[in-house]
Amino acid sequence: MNEIKKIATGKNVYLREYQASDTNLVKQWFQNLELASYSFGITTTDENLQKIVDAFVAEVAQTPQCTITIIDNETNEPVGFIRTTYIFFPAPHITLGMSLGNLNSCGKSFGYEAMMLVINYLFNTKKILYIEVDTAVFNERAMRCFYKCGFRTVKNFTETEYVTKVKTHKTLFRITRKDFMPKYEEYIKKLQEKV
Repeated sequence: MNEIKKIATGKNVYLREYQASDTNLVKQWFQNLELASYSFGITTTDENLQKIVDAFVAEVAQTPQCTITIIDNETNEPVGFIRTTYIFFPAPHITLGMSLGNLNSCGKSFGYEAMMLVINYLFNTKKILYIEVDTAVFNERAMRCFYKCGFRTVKNFTETEYVTKVKTHKTLFRITRKDFMPKYEEYIKKLQEKV
């Protein structure tokens, strides 16, 4: 049996390779349509959200190499995931999408820590100039997390969701290694102070 590869370890969570069995959890998590609404950054009917969830779960199952699982250090159980997409144009960069699988996991710094770990991992292992994330303008919690990590606002835009054609207002954020490293050093320093 192959050993599951850990990607990065923090105080509260660690990141590991996505496993096929994680797909069942993703399906289970997204039965909560409020979670789906925040994760996909869209407000629409339950029927439309379910279509988006079904398409997303199928996409994750087909491209597991683009997904990283977030594990709670205390329980050793998955609490969320991060999707990564490598893009070559206009410059080599990666887009991220993160979701905590349970709204009870929110407010525990799991998302912030997972984001710090994955950004550091990607800047140290991939030849990229920057990392981008976006979220709906109503997702204030995600925006606070992105700013705390060092992301800067690039633009506000309207996106048409590809499955349901529903339009939503979003904000695009970007971070470079130069912007990230001071935040990462601050994060590491705080971890060491708490030991």
